[in-house]
Amino acid sequence: MNGKQIPENAELHINRKLYFTNICVIERKADIDELAGNLTVDRQRIETELIRSRLIRKFQIVIEDPAGYENILNGNYRSEYNPLAFLGTLQSFASRYNFSFIFLDKKLTGNYIYYYFYYYLRNYLINKLY
Repeated sequence: MNGKQIPENAELHINRKLYFTNICVIERKADIDELAGNLTVDRQRIETELIRSRLIRKFQIVIEDPAGYENILNGNYRSEYNPLAFLGTLQSFASRYNFSFIFLDKKLTGNYIYYYFYYYLRNYLINKLY
């Protein structure tokens, strides 16, 4: 099995290869500064990516900063981006392009990503079987 498909498996009642390339995606941001840069300097590029992401059933952005929301509100980042404009853009884009975001401690990101995909796939297969 490669990272993009689950092979046929009669024992598990999977009667064809299942592909997950554009079904469930996570985008990781190292910190609030990276996100601020994406929404200002790289705004056109990130918005183009988000437009394409509407084709993905489940899309989430993980920001590795456990106090990220508070840091946005308080302007605790390396950018002159107005905190309310930053928050407004993030929330507007999430609504417009149908994604969610979560703020996590960097040490938890790997675990979160693993279980995010694990349970998505598990529930996907359960729903396909019944």
